[in-house]
Order: sequence, then C-alpha cells, then structure tokens
Amino acid sequence: MAELEKQAVCIQEHGAAVIPGLLQIEPYARAVFRFGLPNMTAAEVDRRVVQRLERAHILEGPDGPVMWVLLDEHALRRVIGGPAVMAAQLRHVAKLADSGRVRLHVLPFTIGKHALTAGPMSLYRFDDAPPLAYVEGVRTGQVYDDPARVAQCQAAYDLALGDALPAEASLSLITSVAEEYEHAL
Repeated sequence: MAELEKQAVCIQEHGAAVIPGLLQIEPYARAVFRFGLPNMTAAEVDRRVVQRLERAHILEGPDGPVMWVLLDEHALRRVIGGPAVMAAQLRHVAKLADSGRVRLHVLPFTIGKHALTAGPMSLYRFDDAPPLAYVEGVRTGQVYDDPARVAQCQAAYDLALGDALPAEASLSLITSVAEEYEHAL
C-alpha cells in the first residue's frame, strides 16, 4: 500500500474501527500492532511502527496527495493504548484536519448503518493511471482495479460521506472526545 500512497494524487480513506495508518502516532500504532498481531516480537513491532510512521511523511509538504478521511465514531471511542494515547492520537488527527492537510468527516453513532459499515476501505486516484480501491478484512486486503468495482466502492464512499457530519462539526466532536480522554487521566 505504501507504493500506492506515494503515487496517489488523492486518497480517500474510511477508518471503521481504528484510526487509519497514515494518521497514526507512534504509541497508537504500537498498540495496534501489539494487540492485533499476537506473538509478534518486540523487534517486529518496532519495525512495523517505523514503517507506518515513515509512510505518513507523504502528508508533509505541498506535493503530497489530497487526503479525505471518513472516521466512524467507533474509531474515536475504541480505547487503543489507554486514555493518554487516545487523547494524543485524536489531538494529532484534529491538528491535521485543522491545518487543512486532511479533510476529515466523522460518521456519528446516531446515523446507524451506512454504506461503509462493512469495514475499512481506501480509494486511490493517480495522474497517470486508473483509480484503485483497497478493501480490508481481518488479516487480509484486496486491491481492485476493475473500473466497475472501483466505481461501486467510490459510490459507497460518496454515500457514507453524505451521511457524515460536516468538517467543522467533525473536528468539534474529535476535540470533545480527546478532552474526555484527558479528563479520564
């Protein structure tokens, strides 16, 4: 996926249960790897965390891709790494959104089921290649290049985006949840 991310001019990401990898901070990524992949050595966790954080460098500078992120409220409220890690992680996401680097929308609990309820998905657009979709499952993922399948994935993303909170309300919710974690410390 790292190679697709580097080449993309636009990334549209849906985070169903966790914050997407490109937006993760070190302690959050470490907790995801430690609990998501049992029996992994400390050295392997370290290696994967470094790789994940290196991928995020594409969000620095003006030449990186445009990034849209849809987060289920589940990803905000699922405590990964403890309240301090969650507060820092959500502050990081809010900073990216507030800076305009990432266009962020939250799918609140109140909408119930939506077009992306089934799980995480990423869409990639390129200057010199057809768009791709990446759909994730438990310890698996599938890249789709069939135009009809990619169009179906894009339509699902667009429908979910229509159900999401506006950007400003999404940022307010993320900030509020971060404050809840900070008060829990």
